Amino acid sequence: MVIKLIGTKYSYFTSQWYSIVYYKKGESMLKKKIITTIITVCCIVIMYVVLHSTPYVALRVHLLMTGHPVSSFTTKIVDDELHNKIDKQILESQNAKCYTLTKPAFEKATQSNLRNYKVTKKGFLFYAEYYGEA
Repeated sequence: MVIKLIGTKYSYFTSQWYSIVYYKKGESMLKKKIITTIITVCCIVIMYVVLHSTPYVALRVHLLMTGHPVSSFTTKIVDDELHNKIDKQILESQNAKCYTLTKPAFEKATQSNLRNYKVTKKGFLFYAEYYGEA
């Protein structure tokens, strides 16, 4: 980056001398933008992986993103033994497992509690979706 001193002036408002400095964009500014962009993208990817690293965290993130922030922080998550037994073959073929919320979220549009969720494992990441009632 090239810095060129143009001159100095006295400011009566601040009662101080200040320098008029001219900054010329150079290679270092471009490098800073590239590094900042790379760091930002890496942080986003890391956060995405962390938020989908376990079934419980993936389910809480799903609740948060679908508009149920209170439920995502206050509810406990337990294995849904009923759905896991009934739909065993389907869930195994999808590499999924069902979970139940102890304090389910309430959906105003359908006037029902959203209690059961299916968490699917794709690679090393987990994704949650609403599974419905039996």
